[in-house]
Amino acid sequence: MAELEILDDWHVAGLAGSGSNSVVARDVFVPAHRVLPVGPLLAGDFPSKANADDPFYRMPVLMLFCAWTAPNALGPARAALAEFSERIHRRGITYTFHERQYEAGVTHLQIAEAAMKISCAELLAREFVARIEAAAENGDPYTQADRARIRAQSGYAARLCKEAVDLIASASGASSLHRDVPMQRAVRDLYALNLHAFVNPATNLELYGRVLSGLDAGTPFL
Repeated sequence: MAELEILDDWHVAGLAGSGSNSVVARDVFVPAHRVLPVGPLLAGDFPSKANADDPFYRMPVLMLFCAWTAPNALGPARAALAEFSERIHRRGITYTFHERQYEAGVTHLQIAEAAMKISCAELLAREFVARIEAAAENGDPYTQADRARIRAQSGYAARLCKEAVDLIASASGASSLHRDVPMQRAVRDLYALNLHAFVNPATNLELYGRVLSGLDAGTPFL
């Protein structure tokens, strides 16, 4: 780390806490044993002898990335739902006769739909994470169909979480825009996550749709 420079350039509206700063290496010698070719890395073919028996090292890195996105989507969504569940007991609906938001029928529809979207995202996440782990444990190959489906599921789970938070955020009133209110952070974080190139739901669905239609996925990043 003493040979690297970490730039203070991660100034973003969402996922600010991820600290994805640029790292610069100038005139640094990299010995051969520190080099890992990208092709085998993406395919899940790790040359490590010391860790050859560890299922973790049999998981393709891009499949692992799918697994890592799930908690980053579910965490803010669950937190936002919990925050909303408390807020509706503390505030009314301005310019209506509802002195407490939790008494309004529209609130019941909003919180129920948000909860169902998050539950569906959880089920998707559990399924594809279990598939990734099972294949690694058993030494099963990850087919193109498996990879495309897992990538689509990870993107769709992120979309469901964003939709859930968008729904309850829109019902949280202007006071939720204050920076000390967790709701606005959940909105920004999930918006940012859904913009990530590897998570983007539309792109992932297109790739899976190509495979379902009998075509090549059109990308090595599976």
